[in-house]
Amino acid sequence: MHRRIHALIAALLLALVIALPAAAEHPDRASYRFGGDLPQADRDEIRIGFTIAQRYLPDVPPFVVRAGDRVRPPDAGSRGPYEYDYVADAGDHRVEVYTSGDAYRESSPSEVEETMVHEYYHLVQEEMMRRGDPRATEDDDPFVPLWIVEGTAEWVSVRVAAANGLDDYEKARAVYVGNVKESDVSLDDFDSQPSDDDGTDAYDEDPYSLGFLAVELLASQHGGQAALDDFWVQVGVERDWRSAFRKSFGVSSTSFVREFARWRKAGFPTPSGFAAMPTPAPLP
Repeated sequence: MHRRIHALIAALLLALVIALPAAAEHPDRASYRFGGDLPQADRDEIRIGFTIAQRYLPDVPPFVVRAGDRVRPPDAGSRGPYEYDYVADAGDHRVEVYTSGDAYRESSPSEVEETMVHEYYHLVQEEMMRRGDPRATEDDDPFVPLWIVEGTAEWVSVRVAAANGLDDYEKARAVYVGNVKESDVSLDDFDSQPSDDDGTDAYDEDPYSLGFLAVELLASQHGGQAALDDFWVQVGVERDWRSAFRKSFGVSSTSFVREFARWRKAGFPTPSGFAAMPTPAPLP
């Protein structure tokens, strides 16, 4: 869709969402700091994504969203387009959107909005882990395998996006299945905390695809969305992800890894409990 046309639609959708009576119960907790160079269409896409996220997902403390050409990752230069694999990054009550990076520039408006939901869920993870300690930072957070960190954010964002016509759950799932079938990476490969000295990057192993499918199975068979959210609370309490896993899902992480391996070997059939999970309703 032409970006100008989408900008008009985005503006109408944003106005509609804000005007909904229930919106008063979900005030926008974001402070948007956009560079003067950022087009209105991009501003609207980012705002819509966070508006949708806050209507569906648990509340978090106020957070800052920064976007524009000057918002860039390390080694990206001082201005202009650059190559970067990620649309955005979230943590410590802030989200930075890399609008001059090629990942953002190659994303459709719907993909940008869905990514904002994904990044918001990372803020939810942090908030639930840090309850009772508002001064905590990423450095204080216990280790959690990347397949859970990114898998929960990816699965939640795809479901919310699909409910609002931004994505197609089955098509997205098929992409993840295809990616994982071409890989020999296992859940266990993410179990150790990476070292700055080993020169490896766990993101190179695509925790998004493997994590999405693992979380689909985990939620379907072991407690649904409520258990996923509770897991992050338990991580904060237990300070150990394996103990939190057993408490929230009623199964050990070791047993689940075996369960996932059997499911993977069977070709990732739809989990038996998937149909019983409530589907997010579209915004009215």
